[in-house]
Amino acid sequence: MYYLLIIMQIYCIYHIVTQKNDLWWIPLVIFLPLFGCLFYIYKKIINQPKIAQQYSSSNKPDLASIFNPGGKIKELEKQVAFSNTFTNKVALGDAYLQEKMYDEAIPVFESTRAGIHDNDPHVNNQLIYAYFHKNNFESVIEIAKKASQNPSFNKANAKVLYGLALESTGELDKADSVLQSMNRQYVNLEPRIIYAKFLIRQNREADAKNIYTEIIAEAEHMSNFELKDKRQWFDEARDELKRM
Repeated sequence: MYYLLIIMQIYCIYHIVTQKNDLWWIPLVIFLPLFGCLFYIYKKIINQPKIAQQYSSSNKPDLASIFNPGGKIKELEKQVAFSNTFTNKVALGDAYLQEKMYDEAIPVFESTRAGIHDNDPHVNNQLIYAYFHKNNFESVIEIAKKASQNPSFNKANAKVLYGLALESTGELDKADSVLQSMNRQYVNLEPRIIYAKFLIRQNREADAKNIYTEIIAEAEHMSNFELKDKRQWFDEARDELKRM
């Protein structure tokens, strides 16, 4: 148990530093090792906001990848070297993204875009995610335009990144249209909060206030079970409303 705690502490501190998370996590991990490490892993690795992570539930890290991420990646690299199938390459690309290795992930995913997989929804979403975090907004827009041919893209978190990429390139009207299309009641709340923040950046505080107010009102009609996974967004809406 003692050695396991040491390994967990080393991994958590490494993750805090490399992922540029708040440094106050470090003393928590050091002085309350069991609680601190488990709480950090839950909050910052397993339970990240959806738009801050990959888009497939298969990308939730398992224990092996948490404590030895390099080992998992090396194994997947060997599999691709042995058999560079679409499935193997996607698995490797997903693993790279999970570790925020965008420069490695992009060429792997790009190499899968051929034949029947030329417009694969998962690959498109992952490439949008990778290019967005490399600030390559032109590539995000290019891929998103093609991805929009698939109806599933309308509900994908990648569409939010498409809207933010449009904003970053100065196409504000298009960005507003894309982000507004994700502003639907009683569904994913994170895109709605992102849209409200976009509106504030465009000096449309009244419209943003309406969104925050609607989100808070929706909480009153939800059961405790429904609130469980959405509470952080209701809390954020309340906090943002207080700042206005």
